[in-house]
Amino acid sequence: MTDGPAGGFELGFLRVGTPTDPDAVDRVVREEENDAVRARARQLFPHLGRPVVQARTCLSTITPDEHVVVGVHPEHEQVSIGCGFSGHGSTFVPVMGEVLADLAQHGRTPHPIGLSDPTRAALRPAAA
Repeated sequence: MTDGPAGGFELGFLRVGTPTDPDAVDRVVREEENDAVRARARQLFPHLGRPVVQARTCLSTITPDEHVVVGVHPEHEQVSIGCGFSGHGSTFVPVMGEVLADLAQHGRTPHPIGLSDPTRAALRPAAA
């Protein structure tokens, strides 16, 4: 949110779109995408009257089960992993910093990170 005459806000959809390669992503924003964002904005802010000023494609990393990956690397115990935060990792910076520091220093953390295990089944390639 930005106040003042030139103010505005950012609104987007998370986990919408097509899996892509970052080197080949289609960055064209289509009118139906703008229409969907405008419709959602009107639901959230019924008095909103300003036009869309800018629209752009945004990429984020999302794991197949939509849970982050946090833990000690399964083959290299000196490596701690923290990834897959889907574009909103900044929300978790304080606790993830603590967790990753624990893992780097001690190889474990008192925080419950089992759901984020780098070796969980959802991250393994599908059987051929």
